[in-house]
Amino acid sequence: MFIALAIATALLLVFGLAVRFAGDDPILNLVDYRRVRDRRALHAFAGRTLLALAVVSAACTYVAWRHDDIAIVALLGWILCLKGGMVALAMGSSRYHGAEVDS
Repeated sequence: MFIALAIATALLLVFGLAVRFAGDDPILNLVDYRRVRDRRALHAFAGRTLLALAVVSAACTYVAWRHDDIAIVALLGWILCLKGGMVALAMGSSRYHGAEVDS
């Protein structure tokens, strides 16, 4: 279980850094960039959120590595924090959307 959490931590770190330093490039898949007012600010916010999730994931990975008997608790904590982070990301990213744009 420790190895899976370690891989997830590394992926969150890489994705968080990629989004954080994306600049104006449309890197996020589910975002309608025609409605976004400030791409750099959106990417900075999303990157910071993903990096915070990577830190929480690293803490859960450490707990799973050091204490095999509560590794399942660390996994459940990781899942809950990941879900909470995704909700925070979805709610916070709405600040960067402007008015509706017709196609």
